[in-house]
Amino acid sequence: MGAVFSGQAVGGIFASGTNVVVLALGATALQSAFFCFVLSVVFMFTALIAFAVVTRSEFYQHYLGEKPDGDLETKPEDSKLLQEKDISPSLPVKVNPGRVLLQILPYAISVHLCFLVTLGAFPAVSAQVVSTMSADSLWASKFYVPVACFLLFNVGDYIGRFLAGMIQWPRPGKLGAYITLFLAIARFVFIPLFLLCNVRPRDRSVTSVLFESDVAYTVIMAQIGRAHV
Repeated sequence: MGAVFSGQAVGGIFASGTNVVVLALGATALQSAFFCFVLSVVFMFTALIAFAVVTRSEFYQHYLGEKPDGDLETKPEDSKLLQEKDISPSLPVKVNPGRVLLQILPYAISVHLCFLVTLGAFPAVSAQVVSTMSADSLWASKFYVPVACFLLFNVGDYIGRFLAGMIQWPRPGKLGAYITLFLAIARFVFIPLFLLCNVRPRDRSVTSVLFESDVAYTVIMAQIGRAHV
């Protein structure tokens, strides 16, 4: 599971980094989108071929149950282990989904709130933040959103997932579950923080810009990416 989550974060870094590199080479936003799409198709086609090759291996077919045990070559030192009786306990067949959901309810709500806040602020709100630098500068006109929004979020996402694997806090248990739920609820503060940044400064009617600074927006974006885990 850790490898899957880390792979998702690395994929986000690769995609956003590719966008920045293509823009730096002089491509327009439309050309950058086209090249990134073509690159993603190439990767998906390569992964499909790799999957087809792996599923034909003896290792995969054995553990999937598609190949009988007799078809595999056994070493002399493994014969004694294979002749012993299987004394592993039998697992229950019937599982009550409602009881399982009730036991993991704080964690399930935490995951739901975590993605709710993240998808509510990124990228619908965060991508509309305008740089306070001169609009004629290359940073403000081309690289501000791809770097400060997408690339920084994915880097923070990977760092958060990496630290979550090293620093396992809070510990599993009733107290840890409620601490996780409290931290997930506290993440709602990111929504007003983004709304108070320099989001569409010329078209605001409810609130005014409070954080008129690229540094403040960068810090908030890095934190929401790291706290996504």
